[in-house]
Amino acid sequence: MKPTIQVDFTRNKAEVQDALNNLSFPGFSEANLFDALTDTLEKLNHVKGKKAILLITTGMNTFSSATLDDTIERVKKSEVTIFCIGVAESEYMLAETRSAGASLSYLQAKNQLDTFANLSGGLAWFPRFEGEIPSLFRSVVGFLRSEYNLGFSPPSAALDGRYHRLKVEIIGADGSPLRVTDAKGRRRKVVVYARDGYVATTDVSKD
Repeated sequence: MKPTIQVDFTRNKAEVQDALNNLSFPGFSEANLFDALTDTLEKLNHVKGKKAILLITTGMNTFSSATLDDTIERVKKSEVTIFCIGVAESEYMLAETRSAGASLSYLQAKNQLDTFANLSGGLAWFPRFEGEIPSLFRSVVGFLRSEYNLGFSPPSAALDGRYHRLKVEIIGADGSPLRVTDAKGRRRKVVVYARDGYVATTDVSKD
């Protein structure tokens, strides 16, 4: 009924594994996604260094006190990268086949997870089969190991406390989008995953 910490910050993998093994499905259908995410972001606010959230969820929310707008605003203000794994894809695909139509509630849930990931510079996946999950975990690990921090000094006029959108591109010497050759010799455009923007400070001393 409310966000609950099963294991606090730890380097002990066995503690984490034990907590995961003891998780079970609740006897009610309410979901507290927005409160859980905002609460976790708040706890990470005082943690130094690189921070990320792996959000494993159906994407549905029914019981949170925080609204979607509240959650989006909190994500915008955070420096935490959010990776989302939607675990209800196969169930909703089956339901869609039976009802001959897509579920608007699930489409909204997927859009919410995409939004959290895009705003924070992360990724969202919606696997159809359980066997896909391990490779997604490896993708998250690889992403974090190759992540870079980029910074810039905005003009004083931008110190307005508002949300400013950003666009990060990797370009070649000629100014066009950089293309690289993959292992099979094919030319591919470099794809950048970065935050959609940032909330500017109003205090120059914090820049």
